[in-house]
Amino acid sequence: MKTFGSVSTEMEIQSPASEAWALYGAVGLTVITVPKYLAAVDIVEGDGGEGSIAKLTPLSGSPYHEKFTKVDENHMVNETEITE
Repeated sequence: MKTFGSVSTEMEIQSPASEAWALYGAVGLTVITVPKYLAAVDIVEGDGGEGSIAKLTPLSGSPYHEKFTKVDENHMVNETEITE
């Protein structure tokens, strides 16, 4: 059975966008925005850029993988999809 949905997070940060992106871009964003839910985030393929795959281990439940489908440094955009 396939499940479809999305998760979106929005937060206000009191710093210039370029500094925030340096901290939150790609993998950093995942680790910082959901620490209450994740025990670990490990890159298992790639360098953290577009096409990379990360293994996310929740505090409870089974680990899963996310693929970075879009990483646009110029527009500070990061999109992922759960692959397994």
